[in-house]
Formats: sequence, structure tokens, C-alpha cells
Amino acid sequence: MSEYPLLAHLTYSQKEQLVQEILQHHAQDGLTVVDFLYYINYRKYRSHRTYTEALMASDFLLPDGIALRLFLARIQAWSFFTFLWKKRVSLRAIPNLNGTDFVPFFLDSCARNMLPLQIFLYGAEEKESRGAKRKLELLFPEAEIFAQNGFEPLRDEFRAEILRDPTKHTILLVWLGTPRQELWIEENKKSLLPAKPIIFSVGGLLDFLSEKEKRSPRWIRKINGEWLYRALTQPRKNFRKALWSTCVFYDLIFPPKEQ
Repeated sequence: MSEYPLLAHLTYSQKEQLVQEILQHHAQDGLTVVDFLYYINYRKYRSHRTYTEALMASDFLLPDGIALRLFLARIQAWSFFTFLWKKRVSLRAIPNLNGTDFVPFFLDSCARNMLPLQIFLYGAEEKESRGAKRKLELLFPEAEIFAQNGFEPLRDEFRAEILRDPTKHTILLVWLGTPRQELWIEENKKSLLPAKPIIFSVGGLLDFLSEKEKRSPRWIRKINGEWLYRALTQPRKNFRKALWSTCVFYDLIFPPKEQ
């Protein structure tokens, strides 16, 4: 993995253990950044220096999706044929820590442990932002929840709310699209230090929370087919993304090196 420094930064903990690791890091060091790495973004932006530096600066970088898990299994194998032989075992050791599933799991774990929460949503259009806020209010009625759309800079009053009560567990969910959201977090985290927030770059989570998009049926997720389901049900948004995903099949045979 020395030839892949960004991938070497990934966290491989199972989700239950990962929740505890994030909370422990937060208790010790305060502000905590959690980013997700999707294979398409890794392939498209690995030569984007500031994006790569932002991911390397995160406290936790989580593997997201079957394509990245396949590629990780491949570069850990001696050859393509070794990869094929051990693929099933290798994939079991690489968790799929996608933001759409892990962030709600993390919030639910905090709520079940009676941690005082305030949740801030920054991103999406106004309609989706408010819809996601209403959904989270139903899921976590004890939490304080605030939302601002991502088409304008962070408002002073929104920033003031983030900084208002550092005694609570402040969760900031940022969805501005990759690589913009990771760069925004890296550029703004120092100004948020007094609040000691846990910051997640969340991808399309707000689309699902606001019900702008629907999740695939559970059985499709179980066989790692959600990427194809989303491409077929939302082709204008997701079809090109799905085409990029198929690049992994070439990369499994001829793995590229990080630039």
C-alpha cells in the first residue's frame, strides 16, 4: 500500500467499532473530520493536489462502495489471479462504510447513548435542505437541528449557532459535491474549532433524507447493486457516474498508481 498513500489513509473498522473510535477521538482532540472516498472520485481526482491533501488531513477516511472495495482487494493481492481466488474473503475484510448508511447509524448510536446532539445541515437546495431537516427532526426528536442551503456562503447566524454551545455534541453534515465539500471543510475547520464539531462530508445523503431520491430495495443493496439501480432510476444524474464506475474492471487488471 506504500504506492497508494491516499488509500493507506483509509479506516477499515467495522461500523460499531468506528462509532466508538470517532467519539473517542472527539473526546480527546475536539474537532473531528470524517470524509468518504468513492472510487469514481478517487479515479477522477487523485491528481487534484488540494483535494488529496484535504482527504489526507481528515481524521477518518472511509471506503464507500463496492468498486473501491474491489480495487482495494486487488492492490492487496499479488496478482489478478490471486485477487480472483481470494476475492470473497478479501471483501469481507473491507467494510462498505458509505455515508448514506453510516451517518444515520452514527447519529442513532449517539441518540441511543443519550448524548446531547445538535445537528447542522449545510448543502443542497433550500427545498432539499428543509426536507432533510424535517426528516431528522422525526428521527431524532431530542436533537436540535438547523439547516442552510449550500448555494450561498455560511451565514453569520448559522455559524453563530454552531459555535453557541460547545458542551453538546455538534454534528455538521456538509454536502456541496466533491471535491468542493472536502475543500470547504479543510478551509473552514479552523474557524469552527471552538465548537469542537464532528464534521461529515455526506455526498447524496440529504437527497435521500429529503426523499428527492429513493434508496434501492434492501435486496439490491445486499448484492451491492445500488449504483446500478440509481443509474437506471435517475439516469440524468447518475448514469455518467455509473459509467465511470465500470472503469474499475480495467483497473482490476491494470491497477494505476497514485500520481
